[in-house]
Amino acid sequence: MHATYDQAPTLERSPEVYHVLREMDRTGVDFFVDVHGDEELPFVFLAGSEGCPNWSERLKGLHGAFLGRYCTSSGGDIQKEVSYEPDSPGEGKTCICSNQIAVGI
Repeated sequence: MHATYDQAPTLERSPEVYHVLREMDRTGVDFFVDVHGDEELPFVFLAGSEGCPNWSERLKGLHGAFLGRYCTSSGGDIQKEVSYEPDSPGEGKTCICSNQIAVGI
């Protein structure tokens, strides 16, 4: 779903993203996590949504609790020391998948 960075998905440009987002809007999202890897970082990590306008202590706590459990149960497949620098509050790009979903929660 990251195929539409910096652009709103359209039927013409990215129909798969457009339809998935419409279905998520229709049904709601109970749980979403962006387990992320990067060519330049030899680690697997969670990309958070700290820059979204609705980021709160509640979401921070849920994210931290999930990450902590995931790290201890994954056998070392994921870690929390290295990841992307979190966006500043209110600065998250909502065209990026994890932020777009988080704003709708």
